[in-house]
Order: sequence, then structure tokens, then C-alpha cells
Amino acid sequence: MLSLIVAIGKNREIGKGGTMPWHLPEDLKYFKETTMGHKMIIGKNTLYSLPKILPGRLHIVLTSSPESLPKDERIRPATKMEALVDEYSDSKEEVFVCGGGKIYAEFLPFCQKLYLTRVSGSYDADTYFPEINFSKYRLISKSDTKKDEKSGTEFVFEVYEKL
Repeated sequence: MLSLIVAIGKNREIGKGGTMPWHLPEDLKYFKETTMGHKMIIGKNTLYSLPKILPGRLHIVLTSSPESLPKDERIRPATKMEALVDEYSDSKEEVFVCGGGKIYAEFLPFCQKLYLTRVSGSYDADTYFPEINFSKYRLISKSDTKKDEKSGTEFVFEVYEKL
């Protein structure tokens, strides 16, 4: 099963200059706990934006230049989105789509679950999450509003399931 995990601002902002427009340690912890032990589908730019190869997860990197990727057993190059959709759409295994913007846009129609962190406020961004047709999903869980102690930024965790 393909699932998607993302933190988005009020106007669907997800990034600027290869980084997130906010720093929310609790969201990073949520991401780690949710994706740990699972495969992650990411683009090459997202791979290089990470501080390191994330432990406990296989990074499936969708790229047109697989030869440019680091040689590491935790990285599996992929060149065709359709092949990944075919491989994982009907799988019992939950595989996470983790960005960036182009990867989210390509995979969103095939994802059975959406893990959204909704971050309050508007942010200066150059990368945005695509529009979600929420009539195709149902909300299955929503956290109470949380507040980052350092920045004062409020956010909630929501999980949607495709109808």
C-alpha cells in the first residue's frame, strides 16, 4: 500500500531552497516513528536535503540518473514511477511517499493513506503540495492542536484514508 507523509503550511507550502520552512522537532519525531522500518519513496533532491541517510528505512530514490546516487545498501534507485506504483499499490506492506513536491504530485492519486501535519501560518516557499480532493478521503484520526515551545508554531497531525 502506498501512503504519503508530509508537513504542509496553510497555503500548502512544503519547502524553500531544499529545506522545510519551519523547524518542528515533534513533527520530525512523528515522521521518524511513522516511517521507521518502512520503505520510503523520495526524489533525488529530497535525498540530498536529508542530513544523512535515515536509519531503519530503505530509501527508494526516483531519478533519471541512478548512476549519480551514492552507493549504499539503504538506497535503491528507481527510474520509473509506474513500476513503483505497480509494485506497491496492492502490497500489504505500507510504503511511504516522502517528497519532494514533484514526487508528491505524481504519487498522490495512488496513495491509500495520507499522513498530514498541518502547520499553522503562511510561509515563504518555492515548493508546494498539490491540491487534495478531500471528497476522495475520510479523516480517520486527528491530534489535538500542538504548539512548538521554541517557535510558538501550532500544528496538528491528521491521517486520511482513501474511500
